[in-house]
Amino acid sequence: AFLLTPRPRITGVSVSGNDVLVSFTTFDHATYHLAGCDQIESGAWSNLVTDIPGSGGIVTATNTGALLSPKRFYRVTSP
Repeated sequence: AFLLTPRPRITGVSVSGNDVLVSFTTFDHATYHLAGCDQIESGAWSNLVTDIPGSGGIVTATNTGALLSPKRFYRVTSP
């Protein structure tokens, strides 16, 4: 048997200094990665923050220095 976990959903994005904070839903005992891409057309996603523990609630990950990029797209994955 295996356990299916719901996909995480980004619930908010905010700014603190040069950092971008991305909040998303989580499942208890799951692990997540925050990935980013500067040019969505290229499809070249990079993991920005890894091994984020799920709590069963909303979790916030910080993309340090993200405002130094002119634009960035985000997604959250569960490996």
